[in-house]
Amino acid sequence: MPDGGGEFAFHETGDAAPHRRHSMLLVPRDTPGVRVTWGMHVFGYTDAAHGGHAEITFENARVPAGHLPAEEGGGFAAAQARLGPGRIHHCMRLIGMAERALEPMCRRAGARTAFGGTLAGQGVVQTWIGLSQDQPLAALWAHARTLRLADGPDEVHLRSLARRELRRHGVGLT
Repeated sequence: MPDGGGEFAFHETGDAAPHRRHSMLLVPRDTPGVRVTWGMHVFGYTDAAHGGHAEITFENARVPAGHLPAEEGGGFAAAQARLGPGRIHHCMRLIGMAERALEPMCRRAGARTAFGGTLAGQGVVQTWIGLSQDQPLAALWAHARTLRLADGPDEVHLRSLARRELRRHGVGLT
């Protein structure tokens, strides 16, 4: 791979089962016929030219077979293997963010008193801590939701359920 970096691309490489038709290719950025059309925006943030998501145009681009990081037809399996560590990283980061948000709320609720006891002892305050709108928890939860959407399990899960139900009712899928 040249020092200029490269892009991962999926390409249909055969007539196998749907999950075995695509291969992942590592395409050097300086390959003739490869043009980064524009950097995409993901959840309001630009992914620009720093190596994030982009629309890429391939016009008669040729890539050596040695640029297959996995076996031919193993693109989806390679992508899932690559995504796994990222998911763990997101989980660790979200746990840390939740701890960071909860600690100051709990300390304050334990230090303040009202109605003869600490705020932490009041059921409504306990509910507010869980559903906080005036502490970082709400913003962190919203950020966590975008990660869930970005990863796509909701859509994949819903489509899997729909296909199962359609088959159960004798509806053919094309």
